[in-house]
Amino acid sequence: SYIEIEMSFRAKPEFELRVADVGYICPARWARWDPDDNIHGAPDLVIEVLSPSNSAAEMYAKEQLCLESG
Repeated sequence: SYIEIEMSFRAKPEFELRVADVGYICPARWARWDPDDNIHGAPDLVIEVLSPSNSAAEMYAKEQLCLESG
């Protein structure tokens, strides 16, 4: 398995790159991942640290994006 702070991923091919504060990829998915490419789809686990600069709308949008893309 793979855990990374500031994990970059592309939830859907047409979406821009996103960054999870902490992300986790399961062993089966990690074995197929190309480290020279971005993670396709949302990480298996996404942890976001709420800060004063985050709006509720922004956090909800990221939550929905991750849930819709796996």
